[in-house]
Amino acid sequence: MRAVASGSGLSRSALYRAFVPVGGVGHEILRRRVARLRSAIFRSGRDVRISNLVWTLGFVTPSHAARAFKGTHGLAPGSSARKSGPRRGAPWRTSNPIICGARSGA
Repeated sequence: MRAVASGSGLSRSALYRAFVPVGGVGHEILRRRVARLRSAIFRSGRDVRISNLVWTLGFVTPSHAARAFKGTHGLAPGSSARKSGPRRGAPWRTSNPIICGARSGA
């Protein structure tokens, strides 16, 4: 925190006071981690291992990340990953004969 404060030209206590209106420094750090987790999940789709992302983004434990994510987005990170679409590289299936390469009347 000292590096952030000195980089911004503020004292550590002034930096903490500046974040009081948004819930404090800790709240802002958690909010940003959750936002980065959500972004990483949607970028990676269903191929992502949530636990790997959690450690990379600085959460204390996977359950801590899951509680914070669910508190913000209303569902667990794993559910969010499942809703983000098909796995990359998964075969795309369709019954449309034109897309499948079949010709009509052939």
